[in-house]
Amino acid sequence: MTRAVGWALLIVGVMVSLLGGLWLLQGLGLVRIDPVACVGECTPLVGPHAGWALTGAVTAGIGASAAFWGRRLTRHRRRGPGGGATSDDPPTHGRVE
Repeated sequence: MTRAVGWALLIVGVMVSLLGGLWLLQGLGLVRIDPVACVGECTPLVGPHAGWALTGAVTAGIGASAAFWGRRLTRHRRRGPGGGATSDDPPTHGRVE
């Protein structure tokens, strides 16, 4: 179950990070995309906009953090010969699992 949650967190984190990156680039005025599906009178974002740049940076950071933790949950724990822990495993600090 933990690995399934990890994969979901990894996928959602990557998608959120990419969306945040797009918002950041739009907020900095580096990317311009016309509105696609508008209900009312939509106007495109013209020029740099600090609010969208900040929103994009925060969103990209949250997405990257979620992807990082998702990746950690999906990693296999490798065991050495005889079932002992390898150097890739985190220290147990004397605890027996």
